[in-house]
Amino acid sequence: MRIRSLRARLGLFWVLIVAICISLGLIMLEVYRQGAGVQVDDAKRATARACSAIRDGYARSQPPTADDQAINADLLNVVLQLTLREAPGIEGGIWQPQRGFVAYAFPTYEGSSIKRDVPEAERERIVALSQKVLSTGAAGDDIVKGSREASVLSACAVRGSLIAWTLKRVPAALGRAYDRLTLGIGLLFVFVLVSGVWLAWLLRRWYHHANRLERELNRHSLDDLPRLQDTGELELDRIVGALNQFSDRLRSSQQESQRLGRELAQAERLAALGRMAAGMAHEIRNPLGAMRLKAENALATPGERQQSALYAIVEQIGRLDSLVSGLLALTQPFSVKPESVDVHAWLEARLAAMRDRAEAGGIRLKGSCSVERWTFDPAQTARALDNLLLNALQHTPREGAIDVGIEARDHDLVIRVSDSGTGIATAVRDHLFEPFATGRPDGTGLGLALVREIATAQGGTVRAVDAAHGAVFELRLPWRAS
Repeated sequence: MRIRSLRARLGLFWVLIVAICISLGLIMLEVYRQGAGVQVDDAKRATARACSAIRDGYARSQPPTADDQAINADLLNVVLQLTLREAPGIEGGIWQPQRGFVAYAFPTYEGSSIKRDVPEAERERIVALSQKVLSTGAAGDDIVKGSREASVLSACAVRGSLIAWTLKRVPAALGRAYDRLTLGIGLLFVFVLVSGVWLAWLLRRWYHHANRLERELNRHSLDDLPRLQDTGELELDRIVGALNQFSDRLRSSQQESQRLGRELAQAERLAALGRMAAGMAHEIRNPLGAMRLKAENALATPGERQQSALYAIVEQIGRLDSLVSGLLALTQPFSVKPESVDVHAWLEARLAAMRDRAEAGGIRLKGSCSVERWTFDPAQTARALDNLLLNALQHTPREGAIDVGIEARDHDLVIRVSDSGTGIATAVRDHLFEPFATGRPDGTGLGLALVREIATAQGGTVRAVDAAHGAVFELRLPWRAS
């Protein structure tokens, strides 16, 4: 996985520094354990344990008797061999005032032959410490540190006048080398630790500045970007400067865009007014021409033909009235009054209002609804659905069918009206919801325009859906709290 974030990369580097610190700490601890002082302390504890083990081993092997001064040298040597075999680098023996060194063993000696003699250089120390233990009755130890090695001696009472002693030598030069190595690793550890702390502080500082810049930008819209303040970080301030310059250019571009938008809106209004005027002239001229022709015929021919002409004139006047009513409906502002609606009952009422007209045209009208309740303006939405149904009735032949389906989809209420008619003409598809766009000679082209205005007033949309047969329209109304 590729890491793209600079913060993540620096964070990963910080984790690596932490891992190095932990590793150095463990290494330093292990090296410290090999230092001179620690080795001497370890040797002191090891010789004391070995001395106690000799005493306990002899006690298990030789139960107390009336004559505790009796000495079984062979048994003592066996106990020494068995005990010191588990104590690497430790030699030891048994001392008694009357007989001196009565037993000795060094089973882990790494020389070419078996070591059987008490070291001459240590005899006086051993005797002195053994006498001290004999007089006090408490175990004791003696440590001598030389330039090349340290000698650790421990002694403890075994039974009666028998004193067990153990001896271990620690190389002093190697211990000092470990001490110096420990110091070096310690300095390296401190340096890496300081680097990690500094990097963590730097990450926190950058993260703080980045968060501040993000909050400043999020609190403002693109129309009103703020003037960002410098952070004190050279690299971040270069970004801040670039953002401020971008903000200035964007503000200038927005002002220019607003000016051009106003000019474009004015041009569109003039163009729309021109189209509407042309449509109005066309729509009004046809009824006026028909009324003029009928009036001339009525004047020229008396009787029943006058009455027929008057009926035709009245019909054209109704068409003009419908046209004017549609224009008024489009130009007057909509007053939306949303409320919680029982969608099933509302749909049944709309279908019932259109059922007689559908049956008169031999068209099957059916509906389905999967939504219990929704919040919208029932009256205005009823006008929109009625216009969609009237449009479907006008384009559906006899024995055809119109289906109305209502469902909730993507937080919208979707009212779908589909018919089995001839479909939407290609010539009017792109301008389907504009005023006076119609594919029927007797149509005004205002019904679908009114549906679009009603949908927009409620924050919704209406569109024609591609279908293999007939026409399909979807009116979508967004969900809102009741």
